[in-house]
Amino acid sequence: MLRACAALGGSRALTADAKEKLPMNILVVGATGYVGSHVARALMTDGHEVTGLVRDPDKSRKLQGDGLKTIMGDVDSLDEMAGDFDGLVFAAQLAHEHEAVVVEKILRSFAGRDKAFVFTSGTAVLSQTTGGDWSEDTFAEQSEFEPQPMVVTRCATERLIRAAADRLRTIIIRPPLVWGNGGSRHVPYVVDSIGRTGSACYIGAGLNLYSHVHIEDLANLYCLAIAKGISGAVYHAVAGEENFRTIADAVAGVAGCSTRSISLAEAGEIWGDYPARIMFNVCSRSQARRSRAELGWSPRHCDLIRDIRLGSYRDLAAMASRSAGEMVSTT
Repeated sequence: MLRACAALGGSRALTADAKEKLPMNILVVGATGYVGSHVARALMTDGHEVTGLVRDPDKSRKLQGDGLKTIMGDVDSLDEMAGDFDGLVFAAQLAHEHEAVVVEKILRSFAGRDKAFVFTSGTAVLSQTTGGDWSEDTFAEQSEFEPQPMVVTRCATERLIRAAADRLRTIIIRPPLVWGNGGSRHVPYVVDSIGRTGSACYIGAGLNLYSHVHIEDLANLYCLAIAKGISGAVYHAVAGEENFRTIADAVAGVAGCSTRSISLAEAGEIWGDYPARIMFNVCSRSQARRSRAELGWSPRHCDLIRDIRLGSYRDLAAMASRSAGEMVSTT
């Protein structure tokens, strides 16, 4: 049963050409986060009226300074406020169990209405545990896969969203490793390992990897999905792939330190159990065939390693290097 996680639905006839009226009034959940903030600005640039859901007044003022509207509230009351919008982009980072409850409430409140719901999942759902080894397995949007126990709930949420595609316009976007403009999750974790150990770390041989995409190219995919995406579809965003040892080498070169292979147990101590297992102990290789064919998506930024060496992570790596030096001098 679980192996069919990606195989439900997939080719609904309901498209934006038939349903969408531009510009749309879109609520972005997670608009203050790394992905959500870029998506919100891209949608606004694309001509939409964009509102960010916020809880912090200071963050509300920041979004307003960027030209976005804001609404105060939290994810547990989304079903009460989402009806005022033409579409909702869900880019919040929640525990999978909490996320499932929130999404189910949104789908119920949207059912049978002329609405669009774009959900941010991730290619962690198709990752394969390898202990730092490379895997030849790679997955397009409609490929079947066996999910790991840590992402079974997320897969169930995906199935729920796709099953609702005949009642409203639902789209799932699965980002891989996202990088650029000083953000990311994976790259800062590698940088953080320098401050904790004095070296840029990777698990085992470090030959495992996540496919990757620049944040601006990912934000463009959301705009295309809103404009042209097929209801019930899953879309990937892939610009290239680099293994974690190569990423660690690049970070170490900027920071002026060594690299080091670590065990899963050590990784758990450095990064926490969940990031260690689902981000650094797996191989997650994906393809964006459907995004390119149906939406005409084409990434402009493809060189993650160059960005680490010359771009937006230099200051972060330099800070980690200084922290590592201070750690050594006090021991």
